Amino acid sequence: ENKDLDKEANLSKGRTNFEVKNQGDEGSFKFTTPTAVASIRGTDGSIIVGDDGTSLIIVNNGLVDVEAIGGQQQTGNVEGGNSAFVSNDGEITIYETTEEEKGILEGDQKENVRSIVIKTKDGQQVKIDYYGD
Repeated sequence: ENKDLDKEANLSKGRTNFEVKNQGDEGSFKFTTPTAVASIRGTDGSIIVGDDGTSLIIVNNGLVDVEAIGGQQQTGNVEGGNSAFVSNDGEITIYETTEEEKGILEGDQKENVRSIVIKTKDGQQVKIDYYGD
């Protein structure tokens, strides 16, 4: 819309790491899970969705706005070095990232990097790198 490209990725279970450049006036980037919407603002980190649908958002650098989808529908801002847990009842708990969570960010296996590049007709590009077999 108006040359802006809004990007949204849905994650229903599992884990994804992200590194998103600041979108500025060119649109937005959001991750949607069963319990939350995370608006990414030029940052990197990881999102983990448990078997029960709860969401853990680990922010390495930058800022992520989090909005719970159900229940209490709390909102919060998660700055680099912090994590947020979003429960099924819509409660958001923001806290300093634990050593175990830092290990998740540092221990990423990057041997099997694959990329998807999405190009729009007006020349904008979105590159998504993912890790896996």
